[in-house]
Amino acid sequence: MTTLDDIILMNETKIIYRKNKNIDYRRNQIVKKILEDESCFFKIKKEDAYMILNDIGINKNVDKVYSDLISKNIYYELYNKGKIKKDDPNILIKYKPYDSNDLFKNNKEKIYYDINKVENNYINDKGETLFNKFRRILIGNK
Repeated sequence: MTTLDDIILMNETKIIYRKNKNIDYRRNQIVKKILEDESCFFKIKKEDAYMILNDIGINKNVDKVYSDLISKNIYYELYNKGKIKKDDPNILIKYKPYDSNDLFKNNKEKIYYDINKVENNYINDKGETLFNKFRRILIGNK
């Protein structure tokens, strides 16, 4: 299972490598800022998550890695640590709260994904979301 710590380590390694090779690493700096929030993958669209994972070098099994990062267990772990709040409007991917009546039922896991929300969670000092900056750098507009 791939964890957020693994992703952070891979991104840090990529920054060091790019810095040593004099290759632009601004996108990885943005990713580093995004990854500071343990619940970041629950707050961004799947496409943005895939873009981040591809940028740090995860090109195979991206679906599996993404699923690991937004798993039910991770969600509840973050919820119990207070990193995800019950009614947080920034959380796009949510799981149904545990109900003691449902504990022994064989229910399928459900992911609630609100695609209509905009990720304004990470706004830089210029008022631009880090995701928009990330996309802009990705397509070559500085």
